[in-house]
Amino acid sequence: MLIKEDLIYFLKNGKFEHINFGIRREQLIEILGEPDFIPVKRNVWNAGFYAYDNFEFYFEIGDYTKNARFASVVLNHPNEYKNSPINFKSYGWNTNLTLEDGLHFLKENNIEFSEKPFEFGNDGDTKLFETKSGVRIIFDAQLTEGTVFTFYKLAKSVEFKSPSKPSTKQVSVTIEEKYYEKLRKKAEDTKESIANQCRKIIENYLKEEN
Repeated sequence: MLIKEDLIYFLKNGKFEHINFGIRREQLIEILGEPDFIPVKRNVWNAGFYAYDNFEFYFEIGDYTKNARFASVVLNHPNEYKNSPINFKSYGWNTNLTLEDGLHFLKENNIEFSEKPFEFGNDGDTKLFETKSGVRIIFDAQLTEGTVFTFYKLAKSVEFKSPSKPSTKQVSVTIEEKYYEKLRKKAEDTKESIANQCRKIIENYLKEEN
């Protein structure tokens, strides 16, 4: 089953219509099937990214677990996909698309963008643009008769917010030895630290006060 996606939608919204950022490995495979390529010495459950033809789906940096979430995508030459499970409407964006034609396309389709510095060091051979939705568009210089910039790739990344944890303060208390022994015994039975036992007792007492 082919998944239909659209370049204009992707550039305007910074996401696909049917493949959501944040889905887990298993969900991505359910949608697209087994990847065409994964990094050497990795398997489908711990790879840093999955490749489907020229689409590269990256998971959270440093997360090689089964539950890693889809966090970024790179689209290399989207008009050249032939065996991809994604039917991507690219409007002619390929390696022959010039910078001038690419920017005209963005303006014609009311896609807001701005030029950005290329952070990996720029010797003048790379042009980087970013849409309002956060999609990065890269053009590379082709040294023919004069310098002509042509389309290279698209990329989009997202960051996930970590669940917020309540702020804590450390306290020190002194208790009678007989109560300490009870806490120590309870800590041994529950495999929890004495400090954690004290924290629970204090917090539960204060909750009841409220």
